[in-house]
Amino acid sequence: MSRFSKRLVVVITILSVSLLQAGLAGVAYFGRKASEGILQSEEERRAKLSAEIELAQERKVETAPPPPSRWRLLDNPDVSGILEFVQARGDASGVVFASVKAAQSSTAGKQSYQITGHGTPDQVCLFLEDLETQERLILVESGKVTPGSDSEILFELGLATYHLGGSR
Repeated sequence: MSRFSKRLVVVITILSVSLLQAGLAGVAYFGRKASEGILQSEEERRAKLSAEIELAQERKVETAPPPPSRWRLLDNPDVSGILEFVQARGDASGVVFASVKAAQSSTAGKQSYQITGHGTPDQVCLFLEDLETQERLILVESGKVTPGSDSEILFELGLATYHLGGSR
């Protein structure tokens, strides 16, 4: 190779490397501009969301009022009314009561009852379901079921009602 051609190769190589370097610098410049634009838009979005969060935290959220109670409590115990009610529910469901009586309760605001009787399983279940769906709060505190005849069962139930008064 001649001296002239060696210089030409070196110049072309230097120019090529310089052009390549300038091209990469241009790509880096435009890439940085695009990244800065994305960063700025994300910072604006973050600032906007932070302001919305602060505004939302300052607002008081009104809670809905609780729904009215399904059950109602009387001011005083209504022993005779409950006994009549239980008897009517038993008659409607077809169970036969051997005894329905009020029992002593040591808890203020509570009246207990003891019920014994017999009926088919469907009748007893219907009776219990009817007690649970009334507006008076009647709880089954205890229960015992034993086999009776071929189609009936014997049951003993401990029921309780509650009232607002402090005495039994």
